[in-house]
Amino acid sequence: MEHAYVSIAEIERLNFSSCEGCQHSCCSGTRFPFAPLILEDFEEVYRHFPIVFANMLDEWRALILFSDVNGVCRYHKEGVCSIYEERPPACRLYPVSPFYEDIVIDTSCHAVTAETGTFLASKGEINDDFYHKRLEGFEPKRRATQHYLQQLDDAFEAVSAIGGITVYRYVGSVDDVFMRMHRESCRMFGDVIA
Repeated sequence: MEHAYVSIAEIERLNFSSCEGCQHSCCSGTRFPFAPLILEDFEEVYRHFPIVFANMLDEWRALILFSDVNGVCRYHKEGVCSIYEERPPACRLYPVSPFYEDIVIDTSCHAVTAETGTFLASKGEINDDFYHKRLEGFEPKRRATQHYLQQLDDAFEAVSAIGGITVYRYVGSVDDVFMRMHRESCRMFGDVIA
């Protein structure tokens, strides 16, 4: 299924109906094997998911790896999230996502509708239920994350390829709080990060 992202500034009004009964299984990890991270996300995700890196367009990016070796999220049990209250920002926000200095909505999500459901977004305004602190000043936080990753000593080791993207773990000498969370996240998931 193709994604169709639209800026909330361009939305007349969109609602969110419900994930209940949806056959697309966004939460299973099959549609979204990973999502980008900013440094402030590390604390929220490292206990449950591997934090990995990918080199995209000659820049290192931090990613959360949702899928295990079977291509599904280990917390997706019997059609529901078993860590719902502790789910990562990408899951909390979906179908909303920060995009540089904008906030976008994935209108390909079958729960996003103009007719029925709970108010989601309109003309730059977003429902508080879909808001997360990650959206506040996202672009400066994204740039700070990029700057941090570019300062690492390029000591990355390939661990897997997912959807045509090679993911890496950091094996260098930097031992700050972010790299400790990264290393801890990778150790806990040997079946994901070999």
